Amino acid sequence: MKFILDYMKRYKIQCLIGPLFKVFEVVFELLVPMIIANIIDKGILKDDTSYIKHSVLLLILFSIIGFSCTLLAQYMSAYSAINICSDIREDTFGKVLKYKTLDIDRLGTSRLLTTLTSDINQIQTGINLALRLLLRSPFVVLGAVFMAFLYSPKISLLYVAVVVILSLIIGMNFKRSIPAFKKVRNELDQVVTETDDGLTGVRVIRGFVQTENETKVFKEHTDRLNKFQKISAKITTVLNPLTFLTINLFICLLIYSGAVEVQVGALTSGAVVALYNYMNQILVELIKFTNLIIQISRALACANRVQSVAEKKFDPDIEAKISEDSLITLKGVSFSYNGDDNYALKDIDLSLKKGESLGIIGKTGSGKSTLGAIIARAYDPTSGEISCSDGSFPTIGYTMQKTRLFSGTVEYNVRLDREGISSDDVSNALKISCADDFATPEKELTESGKNLSGGQRQRLNIARSLASSPDILILDDATASLDAITENKLIDNISKLDMARVIISQKIKSVKNCDKIIVLDDGVIVDSGDHESLLSTSSIYKEMYILQTKEANT
Repeated sequence: MKFILDYMKRYKIQCLIGPLFKVFEVVFELLVPMIIANIIDKGILKDDTSYIKHSVLLLILFSIIGFSCTLLAQYMSAYSAINICSDIREDTFGKVLKYKTLDIDRLGTSRLLTTLTSDINQIQTGINLALRLLLRSPFVVLGAVFMAFLYSPKISLLYVAVVVILSLIIGMNFKRSIPAFKKVRNELDQVVTETDDGLTGVRVIRGFVQTENETKVFKEHTDRLNKFQKISAKITTVLNPLTFLTINLFICLLIYSGAVEVQVGALTSGAVVALYNYMNQILVELIKFTNLIIQISRALACANRVQSVAEKKFDPDIEAKISEDSLITLKGVSFSYNGDDNYALKDIDLSLKKGESLGIIGKTGSGKSTLGAIIARAYDPTSGEISCSDGSFPTIGYTMQKTRLFSGTVEYNVRLDREGISSDDVSNALKISCADDFATPEKELTESGKNLSGGQRQRLNIARSLASSPDILILDDATASLDAITENKLIDNISKLDMARVIISQKIKSVKNCDKIIVLDDGVIVDSGDHESLLSTSSIYKEMYILQTKEANT
C-alpha cells in the first residue's frame, strides 16, 4: 500500500479533489429522502401544491449540483489513476532495464511482461474505483445511519446491525481473496510463458511434429489457471448474494417495524419512506463497496508483484582491482547461474591487453558465451577476481549471435540514442561491418528488421557495437550467418582497429588469426596458445580442425 501511496503523493491535489467532491455529492444524496418525506407529509397529505412545487425544484437543483460534483470527481479520479500508473509503469520499466542479466533470467520475461501490462492495469482500475468509492460508500452508509437515528433511534439500531454484519462478511472475504488472486497472477505468468514459447517457436514445433505435445502442455497450464480463477471467483461471487440477502432481510424488518411505529403514531408515512430509501442507499453502497473490495484485493495483489520488481535490491557490483599491464584480467573466476555448485565456468584465468585479439573456442555447452558475458559484465562472477588497467572497467561492445533490431532507421538502430555517437561514427561502423553495401543510415527497417536477411541483421548488430569505439569488442558467434567472403573481410577490417578483440566461435577459421586462443571444455580452460601451437598440443582443437576441414572440402 505504501508503494502506491508514494506515487499518489505526486498527484495529491487531484487525489483529494476526487473524493472531496464525492462527499459533496453524498451530502445532497442524503438530503433527498428527507425532502421526499416532507413532500409526502407536508405536501401530499396536506394537499399543499405550492410546497410540492418548491420541493421538486429543490430536488432538481440538488440533482444538477450532484451531477456536477460527480462529473468533476470522476474526471479527477480517472486523471489521477491514469497518471499514477503511467509513472509506475515508466519507473518499473526503467528499473527493469537496469536489472542484471541473471536477475532477468531468474525472474523470467513472462513475469516482467505481465507486471508491466496486466498487473499495472489492475492497479489503475483499483485506484480509480478507490478514489471514487472508498470515501463515498462509508460516508453514505454512516450518513444513512445518522439520518435514520434522527427519525427513529430505535429503528436506527437495525442500520447499525446490518452495517456490522456486512462489515464482518466483507472483512473475511478480503482476507481470503488477496492470496487467491496472487495464485491467479502467478499462474497467468506461466500461461504467458507457454504462449510466448509457442508463438516464437512455432516453426520448430511444427518442424519436429510437436504440436500436440505443446498443446497438451499449454492446456495443463490453462487448466491450472482455470482452477485458481474458479477458487478466487467462489470467494468473490458469494459477496453480492450475501449482501443482498442480509439487506433484504433487514428491509423486511424495517418495513414491519416502521408499520408498527406508524400505527402507534411514533413515525409518519413520509418518515417510513425516508427510512426505506436510506436502507436502499446502504444496500446500493455496500454492493458497490463489496465490488470495490474485490477490485482492491486484485489491485493490492498486483501491487505487491509490481513492487517486488520495482524495488528489487541489487547485489553490489563487483569492484575491479588495478592491473598494470592489461585492459582486463580474470583470475580464478567461477560462475554458477543458480548460485549452487553446478558451475558453468571454473577457475578461469586470462588477460587481455590493448590491441590484442583473443579467440575463445570450444564445443557446444563448453561455456564460451558465458565467459563472453562475464567479460562484458552482463554477469558478475560467483567467485574470483577481475582487475583492469586503471581500476575502472573498460568500455565494451558486446555483439551476440541473436540480433535484436527495432523498427526505424538504420542510424537509429546503430546509435540507439547514445550520446557521443555522430552520423560519421554510424557511417564508419557500417563500412567496417560490411553493412554499407545494403544499408544507408536513412534506410527504414521493419519490426525486428524482418526486411533484412540473417546475415544483414548480424552485420548491423556488429555496427552497433563498433559505433561507440569501445576499448574491447566482443563478437559472440556474431558472424555465424555470414558467408566466408564477407566474414573474412569483416574480420580483416576489425583487425585493423585500435581495440582489443574477443572472438567467440565454434569455427576455427574465425579465430585462427587471433593472437591467443583459449579452448574451453565443460567450463574449464583446457588449452591455450596460437593456432599452430594448439594444432600440436590440443586434442580438442585438433579434432575440431580436422572435422571442419573435412566439412569444408566435401
